[in-house]
This record gives sequence, structure tokens and C-alpha cells, in this order.
Amino acid sequence: MRVPRPTRAQLGAGALVLAALSVGRVVTELLPEGPSPVRAFERTTTVDQSVALRYGDVRVTSVDGGRQLATTTSAMLSPGLWVTAQVDFTPRVDKSGLAYAELRDGEGRVVTGGPRNVLECDVVNPGIPGHCLVAFEVDPAGLVGARLALTSNANDQRGDDMAVVDLGITDAQVAQWKARTTPVELLMPKGTS
Repeated sequence: MRVPRPTRAQLGAGALVLAALSVGRVVTELLPEGPSPVRAFERTTTVDQSVALRYGDVRVTSVDGGRQLATTTSAMLSPGLWVTAQVDFTPRVDKSGLAYAELRDGEGRVVTGGPRNVLECDVVNPGIPGHCLVAFEVDPAGLVGARLALTSNANDQRGDDMAVVDLGITDAQVAQWKARTTPVELLMPKGTS
């Protein structure tokens, strides 16, 4: 049995397909990548500066740290440091509060919720300011340049707004927090939950 030879037209069509695939690959590799549709839309800010998100306004009002943490229900000692933040949140759309927080340290590590880390927020009606408390147990080596990421959806952060707050932590603050002998008190302000 003899295999038929391709015609010139078939060879030409095959060459055009290969050339088109090659050009497509080169173009794809050279084009810059835009934001991923499955990542959160990050809105950056700094301490004491409000950021407007789709579902509300977020403002980190203070940052503190130390080896000991005292809450209304417990006291904890860390081999590293506790970093705490007081956060104001005013929902815009629905009755809600912030439900997810992560600390991104200066070395690229990400710390999320866990049995010892704290995220406690008021759930309030739209237009009414609420308050949140955040505490993370972290390695002090990466605290300079740390950022706090906050959003209202605990389960799925894809495709929605996320506040990313530069905490402004300096080497001097880290040294001061390491030397601190009193606990960092993490308490809701009077008049909130």
C-alpha cells in the first residue's frame, strides 16, 4: 500500500499553520500580563488613611507590638512578636464587618488566621462605623515593610476589593517591641461590641 504524497497546497497550508502558531507564541510571551481576574483588586493605603472599597471604607488607626498579648479572654506570650492593629470599618452596601485578614511581612511571607491570631470585628449596618481588632504572631525579622490585607469575605477573596495597608513598621519599632515588658492590650473601644 502506497501512502499518498501531500500536494503543494497542503504543504503550504501546513507551513502557514506552523508559522501562525510560532507568531502567536512569540506575541504571547512579549505582551505584558494584566491583573489576574481571580485575584483580589488591591487598594493600597497607609496607617491613618482611609481607603474606599466597593463594600465600605477601611482605616487602620493604630499599630502596636510586643512579646505579650492581652485580650478580654486570654493572655499569650510569643517567642516572636505580636503585631496588633486597630481598624475602623464603615460598610457601604450591606450589614457587615471585615471577615478576613492576612499579614504580609517584608520578606514575602503571608500569615493568615489561626488558633492564636485574632480578627474580631463589629458587624454593623451601612453608614455606621464599626471597629476591628487584629493581632498576628510573627517572626520579628520580617516586620519592616509589613502590610495588612483586609476584606469582607472570609471564604473567597477573588475578584473583589481588598485593602492593603502599609503598617509603616521601622527597625526602631521592632527593637522597642522586643524590649517591651508590658503586654499589648487588644480591647474593643468603649461603645462598641
